[in-house]
Amino acid sequence: MIAVCDLISRAASFAWSSIANTVGDVAVNILSDIIFIALVAVGGVWWHQRSKGRKLRLFWGLKPNQPLKICLSDPRWHPTSKTPDGIERHQLGMGLVLPLIEYRAVQKIADHFRFLIPGTGDLPEAFKQLFFAEHHVQIIPATADSSWKGANSFVTIGSGAFNLASEEFEQRTNRTLSFNIRRRQINGGDELTLVGLKTPWKEFDRSTHRDGMLAIVAKASFETSTAFYCAGFDEVGSAGAAYFLANNWQALTEQFGSADFIVLLDFWGVQDFETPPVIRHKCEWHWRKA
Repeated sequence: MIAVCDLISRAASFAWSSIANTVGDVAVNILSDIIFIALVAVGGVWWHQRSKGRKLRLFWGLKPNQPLKICLSDPRWHPTSKTPDGIERHQLGMGLVLPLIEYRAVQKIADHFRFLIPGTGDLPEAFKQLFFAEHHVQIIPATADSSWKGANSFVTIGSGAFNLASEEFEQRTNRTLSFNIRRRQINGGDELTLVGLKTPWKEFDRSTHRDGMLAIVAKASFETSTAFYCAGFDEVGSAGAAYFLANNWQALTEQFGSADFIVLLDFWGVQDFETPPVIRHKCEWHWRKA
């Protein structure tokens, strides 16, 4: 009887040991799988971040750790007649104000340069590199800050009538792309109104049916900088062009690569900026040959 009990005890001990070993092996396997999946996920985030960074640098013409400067028009230069959105102004500090509708468009562009995973702002610096872009966006009013002149890459919103950065863009591209301006004296000052759009292939009259809703997105590569020009006949058109650039920069990269280009947009009947406008014309832009 004792022998039988001893045999049963040994069998039970062996069975329990086998179960424990099996459970331990399963736990180790599960833990190793979790670690492997975590490493793959972190590696995937890192690779996505690096890949996105390369694409951003290629399209926007950025050098490592250089900001993208975005120049907004001066609302004080705009006509007093505005759409409801255009009346609103964003306080930038130091007494400066920016057109709110353009400021929102800038935030759409800036979203591409923000961290990928929310809530990672308190991570150690080494880990931040996994989740944050290498560049940041600096918003400046082109009438109050001329630092865009030394920028490696900048975006200018609004025509040269209301934005000094746009005015320089138009001059440096031999005015093959520009807006015609009508000046009118009101209360001792000038009111500027855009009445026409000049492109390399055609001139458009704002008073013509539908042409008043046209806007331009253009890229020009200069010797030391890359510039993007987003402009329409009013703040709505200019902001719409900036939204188009923000929403379509990857498609533009695939089509044009690093080449300069022009896209003519028609916002007739478009109710919001997330709705794609009609593309009237798009092509590579050889402005140096003009």
